[in-house]
Amino acid sequence: MGLWSDRQSRAASLSLVSNLVFLLLKLVAAIVTGSVAILGDALDSAEDLIASGVALFSVRLAMRPPDLEHPFGHGKVESLGTIFEAGVISVGAVFITITAIGHLDDENRDIETTFGLVVMLAAFVVNGLVARYVFQVANDTDSMILRADARHILTNMAQAATVAFALVLVEVTGNAIWDSIVALLLAAFLFYTAVQLLWTAIREVMDVSLPAEEIELISRVVDEEPEARGIHSLRARRSGPFRQIDMHVLMDPQITVAQSHDLIDRIEGQVRAAYPRSYVLIHADPDDGRVQEHLPEPEEDKPGLAERLHGHHD
Repeated sequence: MGLWSDRQSRAASLSLVSNLVFLLLKLVAAIVTGSVAILGDALDSAEDLIASGVALFSVRLAMRPPDLEHPFGHGKVESLGTIFEAGVISVGAVFITITAIGHLDDENRDIETTFGLVVMLAAFVVNGLVARYVFQVANDTDSMILRADARHILTNMAQAATVAFALVLVEVTGNAIWDSIVALLLAAFLFYTAVQLLWTAIREVMDVSLPAEEIELISRVVDEEPEARGIHSLRARRSGPFRQIDMHVLMDPQITVAQSHDLIDRIEGQVRAAYPRSYVLIHADPDDGRVQEHLPEPEEDKPGLAERLHGHHD
C-alpha cells in the first residue's frame, strides 16, 4: 500500500501546485483585463487549491491501516473530502453568478483580451496534462477523491476554453456582455459538477452495495470452486479505495475444519486477486437444507417513533 499511497500523494501534490500557479496567473489576468469571467475562473482556482489540499490530506489518511478506533480502516475520509469539495465548488458558483449578473448591464466595459487569452490557453494545456496523470493514478489506485479531483481539473479545462472563447467574442464584437454570459454558463456547469460529486459521495457514505457486475464477479468466484455448494447473504460495499465484502458459503457438512479453512482461503485469494484492496470475511455454512438469510428484516409491524413516544390515537 505504500506504493499506492506515494503515487496518490504525488498526484494530489501535482494538482495542488498546478492550482496555486494558475490561481496567481488568473488573478493577475483578471486585474489586467478587467474580465469578470477570468475573475470567476480565478476564484474557482482558489477553490481548487483548497480542494487539492483536501484531496492530498484525504488520500494520506485513507491509506492508514485499521486501528482500534477505526477497525474498518479510514477509507470513508475520501467520501467526506469529496463532499467538502462539492461544497467548495458550489460556493464558487454562487459567487460567480452574483458577480456576472451585476455586470450584465455593463456592455461597454473595457476588457484587455490578449493577455487573458494567453493565460487561458496555457491553463487549458497544463490542466489537460495534469488531469491525464491524476486520472491514471485514480484509476490505478481506485481512489474516489483523486477521481473527483481529476474531474474538477477537467472542469477547469472547460472553463479555460470557454473563457478564451468569450474573450474572442468580446474582441470581435466589442460587446462586454459575452464576458458576463460566459461567466453564468461556467457557474451553471460548476453547480452540475458539485451535484454529481455530492451524489457519488453520499451513496458511499450510505454504504450502497457494489455495482451489480462486481457482485456477479464475486459470486462467480464461489461458483467456480468445486467444493463450494452455494453462496448467500453476500454483502459488499466501498470505503474509499477499499472494498469490504462478507458472505456465507455453503459446503459439505462432512468436511473437516481444515478443509473448510482451505476452501475459504482459496475463495478469499480469488476475490483479492480481482480486487486487491479488499477485506473479505467468509462464514462457512453446512449445506444441510436449513440455511436462512442472515440479513435483518424490515420492522413493518413496529409503531413509528411518534407513536412510540405518544401512544396510539384511534
